[in-house]
Amino acid sequence: MGVFTADIIVENTVIVELKSIKRLIKAHEVQLVNYLVATNKPVGLLLNFGERKVEVNKESKGFESFDKQEKIIRFILLSCLIF
Repeated sequence: MGVFTADIIVENTVIVELKSIKRLIKAHEVQLVNYLVATNKPVGLLLNFGERKVEVNKESKGFESFDKQEKIIRFILLSCLIF
């Protein structure tokens, strides 16, 4: 069995997966969902600091309310704009 090391876990709730590639593909989204299942985290954020712009994909498992996670995600995205 492999070992998973998250790029960033925020508030023990949101997994942030960082990429720096030309463009995101479906396999990156699938990888993030697998991380969510393996770690039992509800929300994941995929950030790609690509060639010209930042791409953002959000994945979640289940249909629960994610108020806290949404606030965390907004904070992360605003932080990306600042840097």
